[in-house]
This record gives sequence, structure tokens and C-alpha cells, in this order.
Amino acid sequence: MVLELIKNDIEKILDKNALLMALMAFIFTLIPVLVRESAINNDIIMQILKSDGLVMLFIIFALELAKSTIVNDKISKRIDFILANGVSKNKIIINYIASLYFSTLIILAPSIVLSMYTMSLSIYLILNTLITSLIYTLLIIYTILFITNMNKINRLQISFAVLHIIILSVSYITYIFTNVLALYFIIKALILIVLLVLLGINTKIERIVTTYY
Repeated sequence: MVLELIKNDIEKILDKNALLMALMAFIFTLIPVLVRESAINNDIIMQILKSDGLVMLFIIFALELAKSTIVNDKISKRIDFILANGVSKNKIIINYIASLYFSTLIILAPSIVLSMYTMSLSIYLILNTLITSLIYTLLIIYTILFITNMNKINRLQISFAVLHIIILSVSYITYIFTNVLALYFIIKALILIVLLVLLGINTKIERIVTTYY
């Protein structure tokens, strides 16, 4: 049943709007290649920021795609029906992770490939993009499931964009003061994991099935 849910969600997500977003992501990634200008002289930091720029795109697109699956399931009470038919909360979340994460990656695939070959992003930094995006996918899922007032959904893109910028700023400042590059990734991961754990603990079934406008 879970595999069938994943298949149905991916089919709903990958529509004409998804194709348009893939084109936008590709153009967004291509602009720095054409301009070839940067205010940051440190090549390593510049590459990391490009990697985290892809994460920003992932967040924006994933939130948009989530409207046709998670948000729609909450509004239509489909989640209530699935839970009532014996599917556990964890299986529902795994379904959403698979469908949302891989669908968004499919849209961003041209940008990721372009970044590897033209923006000097190493496999290590691509892994940084993929892992960070996976954590953000979980955050997006838990946040939407946690929200009871569905009027707040439209604010999520701005909220997540600001959150991402704040996390990157804190991580970058830590690197500047310590000159330890590993701390950039550690601080970023710790903040995201703490937020994820807090949301996970507080997103109970009773909260998931409570929805109003």
C-alpha cells in the first residue's frame, strides 16, 4: 500500500508546473556560469554557498510540490482515512519523504548536473546538497503535519527561506571566527537536527488530524 501511495503522489507532483520549475532551476544555476563574477574570493566557501544555493531552490520547490500531496491530504482529510485504515504515522511520513524528496530531485537534476560540471562542485558538496535537502524534506513534512491552521501554509516558503539564510549565516560566522571548515557543516547539521527532533516529538497523530481555516 505504501508503494502505491508513493507512486500516486509522484504522479500528482510531476505535472507541467514541475517541468516549469525544473526550467527555472536550470536557468537560475546557469546565471552564475554566464556572469562569472563573485564578491567572495575564497573558492571553497564560494563552492559551499553554491551548494547551499541549490538547497534553497530545493526548499522552495519542495514546499510548492507539497501543496499537491501533504497539504491536499490534510485539507481533504485523506490522512485521517489512511490512518483509520491501519497505516501508521511513520509509514505515512516515509511515503511523503520518498515522493517529495525524489520528485524535487528529479526537477533539480539538470541544475545539479550543470553545477557539477560548470560550477566546480565536488561530489562531496553534491552530497552536502543531497543530505541537507533530505533533512529539509523531513522538516517540511513535519511542519505541514504540525500546522493546524492551514492559512499559514502560504507563509512557509518565506519562513523556510529565512530559516535557511539564518542557519547559513550562523554557520558561516562560526567558520570565520574559528577558521575550521568542518564546523560550518557541523553547526548547520546540529541546528537542523535539533529543529527536526523538536518537531518530530510534538507532531502526534492528534495534531496531524486537526485542521481548520
